[in-house]
Amino acid sequence: MADEPDNLVLKLLREMRTEIREIRSTQAEHTQKLDLLEKQGEEGRQYLAHALGLSTMNEMKLRAVDLQHMDFETRQKKTGEILADLQRRMSRLEETTE
Repeated sequence: MADEPDNLVLKLLREMRTEIREIRSTQAEHTQKLDLLEKQGEEGRQYLAHALGLSTMNEMKLRAVDLQHMDFETRQKKTGEILADLQRRMSRLEETTE
């Protein structure tokens, strides 16, 4: 009686249900892990965008400082040239007045 076709079919159906439950459980675990990975990927993208933004902002500030420094050097050089010219003129003026 235990080997009757109906019992064999029921036994196979029970085994299939058990396997389906296990597959669904595994799928649920994988779904949770995938969700976590997607969340971590998004957070990583946001951190990267923030870091690149800071890096770009710092680069722009550094360039501005470099330009100011170059401008200061240029003004200092021109001021030195003007002072040298004034000293030459004063020397010539003193020579002509003596």
